[in-house]
Amino acid sequence: MDTPLNRELKDHYDFLIKATCRQKEAGNLEATTKVRLTITDRNDAMPIFTLEADQYEATISDQLAPFSDVIRVEASDADEGINGQIYYSLVNRSSDFTVDPISGTVDADGCWIRTLKHLRSGVYNLKVRSEDRTSRLFYNDPDQIQPAWTKDVVITVTESKRRHLKLLVANKLINGYRSDIEQLAAVIRVDIPPNEIEQGGPIHLDVVEDDLKHWFSLRESGNLEWQLYTVPGRLIPQQTNVTISA
Repeated sequence: MDTPLNRELKDHYDFLIKATCRQKEAGNLEATTKVRLTITDRNDAMPIFTLEADQYEATISDQLAPFSDVIRVEASDADEGINGQIYYSLVNRSSDFTVDPISGTVDADGCWIRTLKHLRSGVYNLKVRSEDRTSRLFYNDPDQIQPAWTKDVVITVTESKRRHLKLLVANKLINGYRSDIEQLAAVIRVDIPPNEIEQGGPIHLDVVEDDLKHWFSLRESGNLEWQLYTVPGRLIPQQTNVTISA
């Protein structure tokens, strides 16, 4: 052949082979058979993002709930098998967003970037990477890897109309020596003007201090009321102050 074999261009070749035996005393003997040459895949193509624009862009509200889908990114790879299985990751670490390593959708194309928490308004710049499975498994073999492909993602978080929320807290006494059970530490009620209840989506409460999020859990009990419980296995020191945000 004049050119190298390339499975992405043609994955098989069919031949008709003919064998002939010439004899002086009798006629020639002939036999034919069909032969198919199948070209196996080599990891010679890289996963490329299908978006032609320079970057992905999305706009969301600062009231969007944690773990909500923000934007879907998608790459394609001309290889097959594990050479064509695509994994996604964020190049720059983020405490605000995460990306599914592989798609959870039925068609298995692309993946979702999701929020990890409620976000402040502003512009968030991410860089998403796509790479095939072979390159991840055989990263130390230069003949097996293809360079990863990256794409910029710009997410704009808009500030929603603020509601006038007031938290009414009723503290409860707990036994600081009992760590084997959960105890009701407080009941929090959200006071909001009736005309603002439907504005800006659902209301969420959260413990502000990161080190106390493992000590307490918040449960919505309905009718704009939440209950703050201690987490079993933790001894709560006296005069522990917990800040709740809405």
